[in-house]
Amino acid sequence: MRRTRRTDPLNDGRTVRMKWLRKILLGTLLWCSFSGYAQNTLQLLALDSANAEPLFGASAVLLTTSHTGSADMDGRITLQNIPDGSYTLRVVSVGYLPLEMTVTLPHGDGTLTVRLASFTDELEEVVVSATRTNSRIEDAPQKIEVLGEEELHEESSLKPGNIASLIGDISSVQIQQTSGVSGASAVRMQGLDGRYTLLLRDGMPAFGGLSGGFDLLRIPPLDLQRVELLKGPSSTFNGGGAIAGAINFVSKAPMDSLGGMVLVNRASLGETNVNAYVSGPIGKVGFTLFGGSTLQDAVDVDGDGWSDLATARTNVVHPQVYLSPWKKATLRVGSVYQHDQRTGGNMHALDATEDTAFFFLRTTGKRIGADMSFEQLLSAASKLVAKGSVNNYTQQDRTNFTRTLREQTNRYAEAYWSTHSDRRTLVFGGNYVGSALTGDGLGPQDISTVGAFAQLSLHRKRWPQIDFGLRTDKSRGYDAIVLPSVAAMFKVTDRLSLRANAGTGYQLPDRSRNYGTVSEGVIASRLNNGTKPELSTGGTVEWTWKKPLGERTLLFIDQTFFVTSIEHPLAVTPDSEGISALFNPPGSNFTRGIDNYIRITHGHTELYLGYTYTLPEITSHGRTSLVSYTPQHRAATTLSHEFGEHWRAGVEASWSGQQARTDGSMTRDQIFLAGMVGYTSGRWNLVLNGENVSNTRQTRWEEIVSGTPSRPVFAPLWAPIDGRVINLSVLFHFGWMKK
Repeated sequence: MRRTRRTDPLNDGRTVRMKWLRKILLGTLLWCSFSGYAQNTLQLLALDSANAEPLFGASAVLLTTSHTGSADMDGRITLQNIPDGSYTLRVVSVGYLPLEMTVTLPHGDGTLTVRLASFTDELEEVVVSATRTNSRIEDAPQKIEVLGEEELHEESSLKPGNIASLIGDISSVQIQQTSGVSGASAVRMQGLDGRYTLLLRDGMPAFGGLSGGFDLLRIPPLDLQRVELLKGPSSTFNGGGAIAGAINFVSKAPMDSLGGMVLVNRASLGETNVNAYVSGPIGKVGFTLFGGSTLQDAVDVDGDGWSDLATARTNVVHPQVYLSPWKKATLRVGSVYQHDQRTGGNMHALDATEDTAFFFLRTTGKRIGADMSFEQLLSAASKLVAKGSVNNYTQQDRTNFTRTLREQTNRYAEAYWSTHSDRRTLVFGGNYVGSALTGDGLGPQDISTVGAFAQLSLHRKRWPQIDFGLRTDKSRGYDAIVLPSVAAMFKVTDRLSLRANAGTGYQLPDRSRNYGTVSEGVIASRLNNGTKPELSTGGTVEWTWKKPLGERTLLFIDQTFFVTSIEHPLAVTPDSEGISALFNPPGSNFTRGIDNYIRITHGHTELYLGYTYTLPEITSHGRTSLVSYTPQHRAATTLSHEFGEHWRAGVEASWSGQQARTDGSMTRDQIFLAGMVGYTSGRWNLVLNGENVSNTRQTRWEEIVSGTPSRPVFAPLWAPIDGRVINLSVLFHFGWMKK
């Protein structure tokens, strides 16, 4: 007999509820147990950081896992079946720097775009502002080199006080000390005198003239975003004074958040530097502020009783404000204050406040300046740019017998309109340059130049850029000068490119300039009647070849041929009344040479090899001779490596060949050695650096001071006189972190 089960309605309800509870609990447990093993899909897009082109064949891997993938023709990479969590993603492509980043899954932002930089990314990413066409350096047809933020950041720790040593490390550029008393120096490019290189600040000629010998000694790297070096004729772009080229010091722009850096440095030869930089937004206004101080004690390195390093006290303050006054308009306003005092000479007289029987030279310079730049976008393809600056510089020179005070006010204004398309860029504009000089017993000098210029850049596939330039300058008291130029770049293959440019230039007679390249200098009191501007014709031809060697190695070779001819060269000589005057001696200057370098990068290791041959000649009265105190042969090599996340080190060696003296004899050659080690942890950066550790000094081989203690005679300088120096610097970041 079949047994019948008796049911209880209340009990049945509890039973149903228990079944549902068991199901919910079981589902929860199953969800919890499998949630840690959820599978994700990561979509990547690999692009070239410079032109946003897809990187076909780029590889991606999640380190410590087996998840890998390769990019298709569109640069897309798909990684599937990835559990939740944080991973280190590594993306590589031939000819590009590997990129590592942290990704957290699930990733809810859609496709992750990864931009890889080529081995030469610091050059390719830079948009050069000094040519006005805003060309990427890899496409610019002119011979241009750029020192980027990384080099300047490193130099801030090596030589915080000024930019001179970094500029001097560049091939075919020579920083030559012109005074053993004050330390004044000149920057020479391609074997030409220092007055033929134009120094710019944010595209405006704020330096030079009366202050030219000290400008490089007052520009700290911590205040700069980059340095653009235009080698070869650049007067069509920048006006007079750019016969050898131009150096444009570009200021840092504000960061998106408040932050800055503080640097303290101490060197073995008595130099102390304290620099601070801060930037960020205040509401809708961005700002930057730099303040720096350099203290240098007088040092007699060779023990002859004369200072080889002058006492120096330099203070610099440079604030800037960035704002948008209305739609599609940007305005930058800046100012600068510099105060510099240098005292050198006989060690017994350096603290003298009254006349003394021992020679000393105390040079006190003060600069107060202001500048602005304005840009208005007229459309997506055109804009209007205006900029201007005014700088007042006073310099007092006092010796044990004399006292002179000179003042120079430099004025500059520029405006241009530009339009661009995929096929061309067109620029029209004009500018004004003025310089007023007054001084004890020298009489006033006022130079005013008005110019108009036009630039046309054509863009093609194999010819990324062909530039045509034309400038006409009219200076008071001189005929108009027409300055044409042409430059072109041709990409033979993806690895081989050719550049060539030719142009003209000029340099006006200017009594504010120092015409003594390798001595204490000669200042002209007046111009001879009929003195003409110096006129030049020159050009460069360059070929560049790069080849990736595996995923992490790149070979880069560059060779440049350069030539410059200068007619009506200027010199200073006593006139018929015995007064020093500027005049044009008969003859001409002709300089040519070859600049070569090879760079090999392998991961975090870089090797550089460079050699420059220069043949500078001067022809006078039918006789040709070498320009004195210019090395014909220069070679250099550097090796650097980053050891993991924190440590880095580098060594450097260079050689300068013999130089012709004015009497026809030759100097000896020179060998320099340097090295550094750096440590970075979080916001701190420490660097121990040794410059000229080989202790190469001119005073090791010959005396540079003769005569009496009150009226000494200083020999021309062709080698350093300060010798070996060791420095330790500490750099601290606050707010935003260095990228």
